[in-house]
Amino acid sequence: MMANAIIKLTDGASDWYLEWSNVVDAPLTVGMSKDDITQYLIGKYGTNNHTEAFLAERFSRVEENGTSYYGTTLEELIAGNRAGENEKELTYKELVEEYCKAGMDC
Repeated sequence: MMANAIIKLTDGASDWYLEWSNVVDAPLTVGMSKDDITQYLIGKYGTNNHTEAFLAERFSRVEENGTSYYGTTLEELIAGNRAGENEKELTYKELVEEYCKAGMDC
């Protein structure tokens, strides 16, 4: 089973889903649509543990708490992150800018 979380970031107008590692305390992916992250996860981890029910359960927690981890809020998960340059902690807004909006005009 996957140890990484799925997280959801939003700027109020758009929502993005990312794979988050609690090992490196940072996103492993850029922000993408729910459909795109679903396909990414199935491609990366296969279908053995990624049945529709399994993903539906994880996304239900994401929609409720911002993260697929049990008993953890998004705010708790990203606190102390090392997602910035030289492992600098990024704010929520900075995570959105760096991992979701950066390069959107490319």
